[in-house]
Amino acid sequence: MNLTKRSERTGWVMRTGILAVCVTIGVATCASAMALRMDVGAEKSAAKDQARSTMPVLISSKPPDYPAVSKESRINGICVLAFTVDEEGMPKEVHIVKSLRPEYDQKAIEAVQQYCFKPALSDGQPVAKQIRVEVSFKSF
Repeated sequence: MNLTKRSERTGWVMRTGILAVCVTIGVATCASAMALRMDVGAEKSAAKDQARSTMPVLISSKPPDYPAVSKESRINGICVLAFTVDEEGMPKEVHIVKSLRPEYDQKAIEAVQQYCFKPALSDGQPVAKQIRVEVSFKSF
């Protein structure tokens, strides 16, 4: 007869265990919701900062000259340069990111140094901004 009868002690342990599991699940759910809310808030503030700043706008440029050593064997290709557009819209600290050939790289740097930009703005004020450009060498 004792086998079919539940004891008071077993019921109490079972209820306490279920309660502990429910509390654990609730705490974990609240913690993950708070973490998600914080991430979303950080993304919104980053998007708001980006909305207040603009990129430099190219006003004038000059195509690069071909190097004198390769006028007859004009090579087609792209040279990637990185530089800072200062508050006046002029390129500074121009350097090669992806080289084509040394003589072509030099001509690309010379061309980019003659570019003129409308400077980047942050909260309506001109600011220096780093950018990358591709300078193409194409022969027809």
